[in-house]
Amino acid sequence: MQYGIQITATIVMLIIIISFMRNRKLPLLSIFCFWMMIVFSLMYTIADFVAVYSLYNLKNNNINVLNIAYRLVLVSLMLIGYSWFCYIECKRENRKDNGFKGAFLTGIPLWIGIGVCIFGNITFIEDARGNYPVGLMIWTSYIAMAIYLFAVVLILFMYKKNYHKDARVILLVGTGVAAAVGAVELFFPYYQISAISIVILMLSIFISMENPREYKDTEVSNALNVVAFEQLLNELFNAKKDFYIVTTIIKEASFLHNIEGMRELKHFLEVGSYRYSKYTNHLTFHSRTNAVSVIVYNDEELEALGNVKEEGMSYESSSEGFAYPNYFAAVIHCPEYATSFEEVINILDYLYTVPIEEVPEDKVLHVDKDILDQMTYLNKVEELLSVAVKNDGFEVYLQPIYDVATERFRTAEALVRLKDTDTIGYVSPEVFIPIAEKKGYIRDVGNIVFEHVCSFAESQKLWEKNIDFIEVNLSRMQGVDPKFPETLNECMVRHNIPAEFINLEITETANAQIGDLITDNVDTLHKMGCGFSMDDFGTGYSNLSKMTESHFEIIKLDKTLLWPCFAHKGATNARIILKNCVNMIHELGLIIVAEGVETKEQFEFLKDFGVERLQGYYFSRPLPETEFVKFIDKKNK
Repeated sequence: MQYGIQITATIVMLIIIISFMRNRKLPLLSIFCFWMMIVFSLMYTIADFVAVYSLYNLKNNNINVLNIAYRLVLVSLMLIGYSWFCYIECKRENRKDNGFKGAFLTGIPLWIGIGVCIFGNITFIEDARGNYPVGLMIWTSYIAMAIYLFAVVLILFMYKKNYHKDARVILLVGTGVAAAVGAVELFFPYYQISAISIVILMLSIFISMENPREYKDTEVSNALNVVAFEQLLNELFNAKKDFYIVTTIIKEASFLHNIEGMRELKHFLEVGSYRYSKYTNHLTFHSRTNAVSVIVYNDEELEALGNVKEEGMSYESSSEGFAYPNYFAAVIHCPEYATSFEEVINILDYLYTVPIEEVPEDKVLHVDKDILDQMTYLNKVEELLSVAVKNDGFEVYLQPIYDVATERFRTAEALVRLKDTDTIGYVSPEVFIPIAEKKGYIRDVGNIVFEHVCSFAESQKLWEKNIDFIEVNLSRMQGVDPKFPETLNECMVRHNIPAEFINLEITETANAQIGDLITDNVDTLHKMGCGFSMDDFGTGYSNLSKMTESHFEIIKLDKTLLWPCFAHKGATNARIILKNCVNMIHELGLIIVAEGVETKEQFEFLKDFGVERLQGYYFSRPLPETEFVKFIDKKNK
């Protein structure tokens, strides 16, 4: 059967179109161009079938049908070539949108070819080799197709850095196959095989590059993945469109700790994704691990999303009843506050670190210049931190701790500082320590601090100055690092420091979050002789049982327990709470250090409460090593 290829090609194209239509598609120009390609390809295969059938049945068909069919074949072939060229351009990263003028100018070969097909003549030959068409119309159409194929190859080579390697190979191979088959059919017109080459080209692009299933997210069932998010944003930025990215960010880090938690996180993300779709009728994206996003294009759509936050979120957990997550919506106006996909991702990653307490009451955080300035500042801190880790860019300050019974400064807390105070000024540890934890620098920072403390203690023989021990903060990552006890022991041995001279501070929050994981290290270090303090007691994760289960000898009361005792409102209740905390800790046989002592009134108040040790600016600010030695020599005479 002479037209078997055309029938097969038509069936395959129908399957591709049906499969393509069944899935949600991104509103991308490249996908629109691909859609046009497969529509024109179907048009081509149908017209080619009619033309070939009519050509081999000239006695039974009107010559006008054959004439029209072949004109449609040639027109659809040129439309495929033009769509292919547009598709290649749209797939190019960082391309400029040339608008209607560019589309018209690049379509000149197509317009000429269509004009020839409408007004030109075509001749049909029947000889021993077969039946086939000839004439100017054929050559004009193939030349137009050749121009587009040549332009495609030129673009792929000129802008090869603007295409992913795999995509570029597929596009080049597809263009080469189309050009080769076209040349064969042009010079040997009785081999009418171009339909199969077009189908192979469309099928390879569909499977490898434009299969809508590739954009489905594997975790949030009703959302598209981050690859789809990136492609849509790149196109919107290239076209200089004005739009908003609205993102629901789930703040519950505890979700990542167990299977039930991951199930809850997935549920909340799906709820957010569904509601975005419900109120905007737009695609939603699983843009980050803990976030879903939607893109809206005007203020009316943005206002409609206010209904999402009004409904709230809840989830019936199998273990704890209904769960209510901490979450908020972030709004990024583009391109005012972000001009690329990378900038959007950086902003979303930064927003995840924003404390929920800093989010407005309506749970909607609009990204503005202040937020971007803060993000830029933190990025600079991160750069400083990276350099400091490589070049030992840290110094240790020590804050003396007053012992009420002996009226001397018997201990001190080691506090790390960045040496570089010129680039962006002084950077608080409260700023760079969380960044060090997030970026994985905290082990290195911790090791540098221990090295400084041990070296300083050895050189000054601090124990001879009536210093009983130095308190050093133990980070969460160090606390669960199985190699940490050995690392600390090697440092102490190298500097002849007895283990009893190092007291390790663990924050109340860290102890609550990683208590079980840190137990082995605490046991090992305690057997070595190191002491332990619970730092920042009273800041929110109080787990009183941990105080008895762990090897704490000292409890450090956070300033947030002390300062309200001297406020204008609520001072009476605050003093009752503090007094009971002090009594409870003493009954457990533990020593108390009160932090944040800044006035004589606070000093006398805590001394009357029986607090053993006091720390704060009333006695001394944190001091560089040399100043600390002078301070101790003077005060401990």
